[in-house]
Amino acid sequence: MFHDNYSLIPHAREPRVLLLKGSAGWTLPQHSADDASEINTSMKAQLGCDTTVLYCAYDRYKDDEREEQHRIYVLENHSPDFPLPTNARWISKADLDTLVLAVEDHRAFLERWLGQAEVGTLPTNRVPWASPGWFSSATAWIQKQVMTLGLAPVGPIEQVRVSLWSTVLRIPTTTETLYFKASAPVFAYEPILTWRLSQLVPAYTPPVLRIDQERHWMLMQDAGAPLSELEDKRTNLVHWEKILQHYAHMQIQLIGHQETLLATGCPDRRLDLLPTLLEDALNETSLLLLNQEEGLPEPEYAQLRMCLPQLRASCLELKSYGIPESLHHDDLHGENILVNADGPLFFDWAECAVTHPFCSMVIVERVFRYLLEFPPETIAHLRDCYLREWTQFASMEHLQSAYTIAQHLGKLCRALTWGRLLVHLSPDERGEYETSYPYWLRVFLGTEE
Repeated sequence: MFHDNYSLIPHAREPRVLLLKGSAGWTLPQHSADDASEINTSMKAQLGCDTTVLYCAYDRYKDDEREEQHRIYVLENHSPDFPLPTNARWISKADLDTLVLAVEDHRAFLERWLGQAEVGTLPTNRVPWASPGWFSSATAWIQKQVMTLGLAPVGPIEQVRVSLWSTVLRIPTTTETLYFKASAPVFAYEPILTWRLSQLVPAYTPPVLRIDQERHWMLMQDAGAPLSELEDKRTNLVHWEKILQHYAHMQIQLIGHQETLLATGCPDRRLDLLPTLLEDALNETSLLLLNQEEGLPEPEYAQLRMCLPQLRASCLELKSYGIPESLHHDDLHGENILVNADGPLFFDWAECAVTHPFCSMVIVERVFRYLLEFPPETIAHLRDCYLREWTQFASMEHLQSAYTIAQHLGKLCRALTWGRLLVHLSPDERGEYETSYPYWLRVFLGTEE
């Protein structure tokens, strides 16, 4: 994908933004990054200022499958008095009328943003880390926690990732690297749930050192590298066999802790509730994009309503196999699996639920099929590696039958996760994500792959 992205750096005290003069006219600082760490590194190299990314404020294409990217990221400037390059100026809304812009499409956006900045009406309903000053508050809390742990930072705290559902910071210390994560209000349970898991199943989850439950913050130890970054392991079948066996062991250990998990705020999608959850979702049509492009067509909406009796029957049938419900990771892929010398660890529990454990294999199988391009016989082999850990509850034949039903219901769980997220976003924040909810409803219905 070709990235043609830009940074909007506001003045620390005045409603102005930094523009640079080039051969084609004035422009926002340009870069080819879409990763927070890379954007901040680029601004440091180009301008000599320290920044953090607040949010993406402009997206020309708003399409996750586009072949090129053109975005404007709003940053916070942590070097308010840095010396400007000779081709740079702080520009006000009035100044725009006198300037030729290299990207004329940016003019309307800049006029609107600067106009809102002048009267103090910039949007405030975004996630907490999208507000200036949040990073300073977070780093102050981190530094205090690091001191209580008997450690000391040995370098700047680095912004690793920022999105609508979380942000991650990296903290190098005297003896180890720590990671800080803040979760969006919709996923307020993630820190306390992750902390509980580090107590209940410490062999399978990263160590959580501190949490701030009110602000949805947690501080964790570095527990390994993401599987997605390890080329020698990401397609290794023996390694995947071990991952799936360990994941099943963790789920089995958590069977007796359903109420503890639910008490954290973890979503409840147990089989008895799934039909009601779908019915409630269909009653709230504002997010379904009915009859819109990439939305849910009316005939398919009607089919979803008509499938409710069959859904109830499927839930009862799956329940009859006697496989206890447990914790389900609704986004289990290589970026959410850490690898170290002791084995795999599972993290990023924002998208999860208490439901049938086999639902977790929906995303895993899609990774096998579409990303890693494993042949069907390999996928079946890995499925059975996972299921063999459950033979204390049923025969392999019954487990495979239950698995087939759970694969169908797991697609509904994935749709419900997207609906839960989108309802907490403002319309201008939904952007490229708004089609994911109707898409997964169609996958559950069987009209989409």
